[in-house]
Amino acid sequence: MNVIDKIPVAHYKSIQFRNELLWKSYEQLNGFLCKNFDVEFHEILAKPFVSGDHINWHSSIAGDFKPLDSFSLAQKQNSLLKYHTLLVKVREKVSVLKQSANSDNQIWADMLSLTFNEKNNILYSSGSNFVLLWGFEFNNEQENYIDPALLASHLLSLETQLPSQLNIEKDNEPVSAVKETIDHTKYQSVAVDNNDHFIKKIIVRSNKKQQSKNGFLYNFWWTLILIPLLLFFLFYEFNHCGFLPSKNNAELELIKILPQDPLKRPPIDTSKLIKGDSGLSKIISNVFNIALKDKTKDLGEFALALKKSFPDSLYKIVFFDTSTSRLQFQFPDSNRNQLKEDIRAKMEDYELLIWDESIFTNSRTFNDPIFSDAAKSWHLIASGAPAAWDITSGKADVVIAVIDDGFDISNPDLINNIIKPYNVEARNKNITANDMRFHGTHVAGLALGKADNGFGVSGIAPNCSFMPVQITETDEIFTSSDVIDGILYAIKNGADVINLSLGKYFPEEVSHLSIGQQQELLKSTGQDEQAFWDELFTYAEKENTIIVMASGNQHIMVGLDPMQRSLKTIKVSAINSKLEPASFSNFGNDVTIYAPGENIYSIVPGKKEKFMDGTSMASPIVAGAVALIKSKKKDIKIEEVIKLLKNTGDPIKGNDGKGSFIRIDKLLKSMN
Repeated sequence: MNVIDKIPVAHYKSIQFRNELLWKSYEQLNGFLCKNFDVEFHEILAKPFVSGDHINWHSSIAGDFKPLDSFSLAQKQNSLLKYHTLLVKVREKVSVLKQSANSDNQIWADMLSLTFNEKNNILYSSGSNFVLLWGFEFNNEQENYIDPALLASHLLSLETQLPSQLNIEKDNEPVSAVKETIDHTKYQSVAVDNNDHFIKKIIVRSNKKQQSKNGFLYNFWWTLILIPLLLFFLFYEFNHCGFLPSKNNAELELIKILPQDPLKRPPIDTSKLIKGDSGLSKIISNVFNIALKDKTKDLGEFALALKKSFPDSLYKIVFFDTSTSRLQFQFPDSNRNQLKEDIRAKMEDYELLIWDESIFTNSRTFNDPIFSDAAKSWHLIASGAPAAWDITSGKADVVIAVIDDGFDISNPDLINNIIKPYNVEARNKNITANDMRFHGTHVAGLALGKADNGFGVSGIAPNCSFMPVQITETDEIFTSSDVIDGILYAIKNGADVINLSLGKYFPEEVSHLSIGQQQELLKSTGQDEQAFWDELFTYAEKENTIIVMASGNQHIMVGLDPMQRSLKTIKVSAINSKLEPASFSNFGNDVTIYAPGENIYSIVPGKKEKFMDGTSMASPIVAGAVALIKSKKKDIKIEEVIKLLKNTGDPIKGNDGKGSFIRIDKLLKSMN
């Protein structure tokens, strides 16, 4: 993350919203912007990070961001025009939300109005981009002022796609008068006072009058640059002569103990892979995750206290994320078993979740040649997809995120409906796949491969949008943290449905345990990890994102993997073409629904297709169905979706009456 600036918390009054500090709602606000505004506004809010008595502000946008006073008048004017253009868009959205009968929309309207307000924002610009400090009463309306006539002209030029009638590129040129032909009253903005929010037309004042009002600024603008420089010089000299206090010690100490890029996890050391204490899965022996249960606690203060308790240089914080109140702690692996208890004892002022960094796999598939003679479309017929398409084949504003090993986004079945791709490992938009990493492409084709294009396959929701989230760039391993970061990205960027055809892979001996032994393991292991996943899935539910996941292919109980225990997700097991449970599929009372998962035909990289087998294939069929449900009812809640899936499914053969398999046609008809 790019550090923008820091502010002393005591210098400004925090804005309260519904009995909470507004700036603590960064994740919700950023997610709302990603869902409802153009991409240029997605990272417009700087991310607050508390350190002692300061707030450090960060941005994921690269560049050297400076206060507007650091730029020429023309450059400052350009940034202000961009800023006020954003305000107009926000206020238009606020107006729409205010007219809604939905109480949640009313809350969003109030939150946006407080966040995007000239009084409450400080602009920082890199020249090409700008970000905002927000959430405090900065009383910055004068610095953020721009002539309404200039703004009206700018907005008109944007609408007509014609160059602005004002030259705003050259330094030190006076702004020319706005031509009389511009209809300034066309543009509206929301003026905010202490009592209400209302629509107010922009009042146009002549440039001459404005110049007279700001005559000192126009004639002696250079003093605004000279005075801060003089004050900075005096501050520097006094500070270095010992007359002023130094930087906050806590902040300096935190900077010392954190990695240079706190949100970038170090590469996995494959020599450190071992079986976990329960023997259920592989973990990294010298790293585990620590999260604060109480989100009001300061993660920075906890990090300092943790390092103070373990001062040896072999103990390191290698990852630090305030959005989930989570860090990763690296240590000598010889004392891993005792270290968790030592941390809990020494950090008794904090309620902690501590769990191992587990190895995940997406190889929940079988590719045996015996399956290659089956009909290519049996899964579509069995699930009732063709009849469902008579009702809807999906809408473009419904987004399915597939989190997987990589994707061939040049494939004709995927290329035309891609939105907001992201590579978790590289932290950019570059999405790749190859002959060794074909899993994600196959899965994506099943969920939303393009129909009626004379190529490949048809997915369940061919007209929905596809958000590819890649979590590895090699055919090597990836971890639970990769998956967590992928889920967070998808939620924040407006995914309606997330498909997870991945999870832990357990040693073979687990499948030989009795049902009773498996149930005991489920109850006695992974409690902290379970709590964290449930917290993450509760956040997804709050953002109206529905998560669908594969149950696994080892014929063991669903829920041995702590990620599968939440009631806020849809767990999918597999049936074969006889409509019986697939012999490999995981099972149990926690299965939400079954779907075709044996001998399933879909696309792979290189414009090819192949048959594959696994709950990895069943899960995207259900994810596509959920997207069709959301195409009919966008704001539907997960509880209602689960009820629909179970009530409209057909009984599974030979399963003692337990569970049902998905019938998408019946499901959609029941919604009419």
